Amino acid sequence: MPQKLNQTETNSPQQFAASDRRVRRSLQARYACTSPIKEQAYRIRYEGYLSHGYIEAHPKEVLCDHFDDEFHAPSVVIYDDGKAVGTVRLCNFDSTQPGSAIDRLPSGELFELTAEKIRARFCPDVPDVRAIEILKLAKIPECESDLWVTMALFKMLKIVATAMRTHVVFASVRVPHMNLYRRLGFEIVEEPRYFAKDNIVLGLMACRPNDFRSIQDRAERIFHGPKALGTNEIQETAATFFRGEVVDVFPHISSDTQSDAERFRLEQYPLRQRAA
Repeated sequence: MPQKLNQTETNSPQQFAASDRRVRRSLQARYACTSPIKEQAYRIRYEGYLSHGYIEAHPKEVLCDHFDDEFHAPSVVIYDDGKAVGTVRLCNFDSTQPGSAIDRLPSGELFELTAEKIRARFCPDVPDVRAIEILKLAKIPECESDLWVTMALFKMLKIVATAMRTHVVFASVRVPHMNLYRRLGFEIVEEPRYFAKDNIVLGLMACRPNDFRSIQDRAERIFHGPKALGTNEIQETAATFFRGEVVDVFPHISSDTQSDAERFRLEQYPLRQRAA
């Protein structure tokens, strides 16, 4: 039998009140390119997935798989005042690279993705296909309802996807989380289905990098003022990130944006994500 979906998840203004009272946030990102930073990513995943009941507790208290050893699947770790609080993994597919195979995307086999199918639907006028799949997105339990950590993860995704000239971003999404992804600009590509091997219900969603909208676009205006990061800044930020250096995720935040940020938070939440 399919596993029971988790209960309705609600992000309300009350839930954000405690953690988001402080608008000036020192959020940084690093590429998990060393063993200590990878360990931080694995522990965040473990804590986050365990708190939702997605996995069973085990002594090592880390969550990783064979994709973490692949060069094309870098993980991002977000830090709040030096503490590791969130992570996401970005698996890349580039048909221009020797030996490229769509099964290098974790959802490639699950949803029968092929380069031809991706090209036909998302980039019919290009000779080659570049895609990213986001997965293993997690936050430590005490930051579960923290808006800024969530936006930092998607901001780094947008920077990497834009810098790599990605045509489409995929995500295998649990039903209760689909509403949030829709508000970020994702659309359903494959309706949710049950996968017996993993005892899980997932749907495939996709987004072109230029289509990050709603919450993401408004966050850009709040954090960067009238003008978001330009192309050169995105390239420089991505280069800094892939060198393994610390990246300031929201470098232009100022106290002048406090009222706008508070209004944004209250308008966008609650987000009631109901199971189908």
